[in-house]
Amino acid sequence: MDDNIPKPSSILGLGNPLLDVIASCDGEFLKKYDLLPNNAILASEKHANLCQDIIDNFPVQYLAGGAVQNTMRVAQWFYSKPKICTYFGCIGLDDYGRQMKEKAQEDQVNAIYLIDPKVPTGTCACLITNNGKCRSLCAYLGASQNYSINHIHENIDLVEKAQIFYVSGFHMIVSLEATLFLAKHSHKFYSESLLQILPYVDLLFGNETEAEAFSKLQDWKTADLEVIAQKIADWKHFRPRIVVLTHGKNNIVVAYSNSPDRMQSFPVPQMSDDEIVDTNGAGDSFVGGFLAYRLMNRSMPECIEAGTYAAQEIIKQSGCVGHPLLDLIVSVDQNFLDKHNLKPNDAILGTKNHSNILNELIAKEKSLIYVPGGSIQNSIRVSQWFHKQPKVSTMIGCVGNDRFGRQLIECLRNENVNHLLSIDEKSSTGICACLINKQNRSLISFLGASIQFRLEHLIENQSILEQAKIIYTSGFFLISNPRSTYFLANIANSNTDCNFKRISSTKSSSMIDDDCVEKRLFAFNLSAPYIVKNHWPSIKELLPSIDLLFGNIDELQTIGEIILDRNDSIGTLSIDEIKTIVQRLADFESKNRSRTVIITQGPEDILVAFSNRPESFRRFAVPIVDENEIIDTNASGDAFVGGFLSQRILEKSIDQCIEAGIYAAQQILRCSGCDLTIENKFGI
Repeated sequence: MDDNIPKPSSILGLGNPLLDVIASCDGEFLKKYDLLPNNAILASEKHANLCQDIIDNFPVQYLAGGAVQNTMRVAQWFYSKPKICTYFGCIGLDDYGRQMKEKAQEDQVNAIYLIDPKVPTGTCACLITNNGKCRSLCAYLGASQNYSINHIHENIDLVEKAQIFYVSGFHMIVSLEATLFLAKHSHKFYSESLLQILPYVDLLFGNETEAEAFSKLQDWKTADLEVIAQKIADWKHFRPRIVVLTHGKNNIVVAYSNSPDRMQSFPVPQMSDDEIVDTNGAGDSFVGGFLAYRLMNRSMPECIEAGTYAAQEIIKQSGCVGHPLLDLIVSVDQNFLDKHNLKPNDAILGTKNHSNILNELIAKEKSLIYVPGGSIQNSIRVSQWFHKQPKVSTMIGCVGNDRFGRQLIECLRNENVNHLLSIDEKSSTGICACLINKQNRSLISFLGASIQFRLEHLIENQSILEQAKIIYTSGFFLISNPRSTYFLANIANSNTDCNFKRISSTKSSSMIDDDCVEKRLFAFNLSAPYIVKNHWPSIKELLPSIDLLFGNIDELQTIGEIILDRNDSIGTLSIDEIKTIVQRLADFESKNRSRTVIITQGPEDILVAFSNRPESFRRFAVPIVDENEIIDTNASGDAFVGGFLSQRILEKSIDQCIEAGIYAAQQILRCSGCDLTIENKFGI
């Protein structure tokens, strides 16, 4: 066996699993549930039957979704060996939960879900209209919000195996205790203060909007993505920290703490608009690709390439939104959208008003396409996609005890993704109905069991967490499950016997040199601008624990607004301000850990800032993708992370990680949804 192949459960993600229910539909169906094209909402009472309606009336695709789960799926996607990535989350004891488990298993992610028998699995209805150009998302969080720290203790063996922990800001809000546990486990540092979790973060991911919001909250008075990345990398870190900020089509920014090479910028390959089908999971996929390569000790450029590749592959497919979700993808006509008051290219959370949609879609079982969805799950799937060895990546989350949950698990199994999905008996599996109508997509997410994740599930699987080299989660999981997020950070930071490899730049490449390769990394994705804006204090608490920070330019700009205390348009941020923010993220309390901040900017350069390094900032160019090749951009970010992580777990250089991330992202861009059936040239 190749010594470079990471061990199972080397990357551990903790998030909110949603079952994406993806389908193509018409405008009538959207109207039936008051959905708009290209809009995303949380499900209300009227969306109660949305996923079933989708399943009854359209061909559906299920995906194990949720930001962190997407990233784990993408990271696993990079490995031939299954269950390199492990995912924790909470799902219901229902069919949606079953679907989620199956999808995660198909992706070879080790998804270990906490099961809440009282709450349905979280879902995200992804309704695609206008010939695939519009998406309407309706998310029902369900069981994904009920994660318990006990699940971590029950799986402590997995926690101990992990070398990288990835948690989102959203999950920290949902399960703070679990997040804190992981942070303490990674650093062996105990604190009751929420803000003290941030020094444990070794890898921090976000986008430009989140980074800018971070900057504004810190009153850094800069919107420079690179500056923010470096500041975050240097901010209160116990170990060297890496902050990775994405910026849509623009360069990805990576900042390092305590490093001479403190900032890097990586260009993002350009893609044709026609290739893009769904962009919802792009950020998660980016993290998944990044982490997949990071685990292999690949260089930063390689991690970025993997993340970008994963992200761009994902956006070519129907995307993944929220927690571990099963995407139900189906084509519908305009009448279907109109019937349910859904708009083309809209994404909403399902409510009771959408309760009939799923029923209608389920009636069209034969035409449904099931794909595991959700940000983290997509990244995990993509990370596994890079590895021939099964179960390199593990997905942890929560699904319901239903057919959707079984379908999700089956999908993950087919993709060789290891899964530790808890079952929530009371909630339905989170699903995302993806209704496709010509070039438009309408997404309706029913989070269900995905938001019922319990910290107990992490505790139960702590041994798996401890086997992971990378633990990855997102801001969405942070705010929905803060206890679980802290638990993950603790697990990731508990191994302090050696320092991570630091990246040194040469004219030809960037290599990682280190005395030890067994140290766990805590990777985090900023998730969304609104997460950064509304939950900055919680993210700031977690930041010192983050080793790899992923984000995009929108998220970075939000951080910049907060740090700089600006009220003007985020679009006014200068290049210098962006660089400043990225670097500040990398440097933020990064005393004893090396943090890397990676910011993607779509087709523009990827910005990377390093903490504690002389060469602290770098830019990575992104290859141009013909607009005609782009089908779906929603999951490209998830794919990028998955590609990055697939190489990072192999201790590849930053250049190699970035390369894998870009590769994953751009492959996903050319597909509908986070479909990993395409061949991966990186196959490890």
